[in-house]
Amino acid sequence: MLLEPPPQLVGEKRLTFRDLDWRAFKQIQSWLADRTRARFTYDSGVLEITKGLE
Repeated sequence: MLLEPPPQLVGEKRLTFRDLDWRAFKQIQSWLADRTRARFTYDSGVLEITKGLE
């Protein structure tokens, strides 16, 4: 029997938060920045946290 590794997953996970002010964004970013390699995007009160699947 030949075993092969599972296929590499392609894509990303996203979380979106709405109605956040800049201060809340910076606080969330500071809490998570050292714990994850996720990307943080903030625009007009909307925070999107994106993490690629590995």
